[in-house]
Amino acid sequence: MFHSLPKQFLYCGYKAVTQFADDVGTDKVLHGTAFVIAIGSSDLAIVTNRHMVDIDYKQPTSKYKNFKLRSIVISGRRDDDSLYRFSVAPESPASYSANALDDVAVLIRPRCQPLENMPEMKLFYHFGLNDLADDRFLTSELVPFDVVAFAGFPEEHDKLSERPLIRGGRIASDPKFDFSILGKPAGRCIAYEAFSHGGASGSPVYAPAKGFRGIDGSRNGRLLTFT
Repeated sequence: MFHSLPKQFLYCGYKAVTQFADDVGTDKVLHGTAFVIAIGSSDLAIVTNRHMVDIDYKQPTSKYKNFKLRSIVISGRRDDDSLYRFSVAPESPASYSANALDDVAVLIRPRCQPLENMPEMKLFYHFGLNDLADDRFLTSELVPFDVVAFAGFPEEHDKLSERPLIRGGRIASDPKFDFSILGKPAGRCIAYEAFSHGGASGSPVYAPAKGFRGIDGSRNGRLLTFT
């Protein structure tokens, strides 16, 4: 038995817009999703896909080699349903996986600036470090056909009120092993079956709690990764 998701999970997906430009003023804008991890009582990290902040990442040609990240704008909602926006300094250090195949970017302690409806720099709807799945969870508690859900801003999201969508699916590969795409290594990768479009990049993927406490096979929910 899989349990309901925490009611705030939908709004744990933040809208992310990144803008790049080259030396002659040609620009490129990417739309995606990010989520926030609280570190201790006051620090935070913003997590998204690497290709959202590194436009030349995995490009088959050097089409964007002269493009630099110019701006990052994040939109979220408070618990009173009000919308707010803030910017992240493009110079904020981005940490990438040691394996270059992992499409992961973590902005640790980013420099943020309120933009709209933010009298103070306070973020809502985030995860804690204890919400993250570890290797033991992935290899011992997550199994093929388990339910997962992800929240983000695919093309079909509510653009009028800027609300994210939540979608669900099932674990399709064996979580004990990295999933290979098109016969090539793809980094630390688990396949899950779900319906998604562009803009969902960076969405948090959550495995809800299942079973009953004290019964073999039961578990608490965990944040797996992102789409």
